Amino acid sequence: MGIVYSSVVDAPLQDVFDWHARPGALVRLSPPWQPIEVIQEADSLRDGTAIFKIPGGLRWRAQHQPSEYRPPELFADRLEGPLSLVMSWRHRHEFTAEGAGRTRLTDHVDTLVPRFLLQPMFRYRHRKLAEDLAIHAELGSPPLTVAVTGPDGPVATAFTALLTTGGHRVVRTPTDERLDATVHVADDVTRIEAGGRTVSVRNGSRRGGPTWIALDDLCDVYLRAIADDSLSGRVNAVAPGNGVIEPVRLLARGHRFRHPNPPARSIVDRMSRRASGR
Repeated sequence: MGIVYSSVVDAPLQDVFDWHARPGALVRLSPPWQPIEVIQEADSLRDGTAIFKIPGGLRWRAQHQPSEYRPPELFADRLEGPLSLVMSWRHRHEFTAEGAGRTRLTDHVDTLVPRFLLQPMFRYRHRKLAEDLAIHAELGSPPLTVAVTGPDGPVATAFTALLTTGGHRVVRTPTDERLDATVHVADDVTRIEAGGRTVSVRNGSRRGGPTWIALDDLCDVYLRAIADDSLSGRVNAVAPGNGVIEPVRLLARGHRFRHPNPPARSIVDRMSRRASGR
C-alpha cells in the first residue's frame, strides 16, 4: 500500500526545495475537500514538527527526520504521537534536477492507506505547486513586504500563503514600517494599493463569496495587481464560470486563469445546497 507519485515542474531544483521550506507551503498543499486544518507548520524541514487538526478532535503530528535531510534533494517526515499507535505514515520528499530549469518531485509514502485514496491528494499537491511556481516566475517580482488586512477567511489565508511561499513577507498588523503594498480583503471588493496605484478587485460570485474553484484565480489577480505597474482602477476579477463575464482587461494583460472552464455550479455551492436541503 502507500504511494509513489512523481511529476516534473518547470522550476530549478533549489527554487522547488525552497518553496517547501517557506511558511504557507502546507496551506497551499492542503486539498480543500479534506477535513484537515493546519494548526502549526514545521519551522524547519530538518527537524521541525507540523501539526494538523483532523476529525474527532485528533491531532496529526508530522515529525521531520534529521537523518533524511539533504537539501535541496531530500527531506522526510513521519507520523508520531498517539495516532502512530494505530497507523503508520512515513513520507519522503525527493527532488531531482531534470535538465535546465526543471525539477522532478517524487513523493514516497509508506502507509497502510491504499493508493487509490492517496492519489487525488498528491495529484492536487503537484498541480498546485506547479501553478504557484509558474505565477511567481511569470510576474518575476522581487521580494516584497505586503500588508494583508481585513477579516480572516479563506481568501486572506490563501493569499497570505501564496505570498510567503513566493518569498514575500506578509504583515497582518501594519505599523510604521515601509510597505511595498497593502491588500485589504473584504467580502465584496478587495482594495489593493501598490506603487501609488489603487486596484479594486471584486471578490465573489453572484451567489455569494468565492468558492475553492475561484480562490486561486482571485489570489493570482491580487498578486498581479501588486506586480503589474500598468494595472489600476476597478477590475472585475471573478473567475470565469461563476456566472460572471470574463475580465477582459486581465486577459488582455496576459493573465491565464488556472480554472478557465470550471463547472457552472461549483462543488461548494452544490454541497451547501445539499446540506440545507434545497
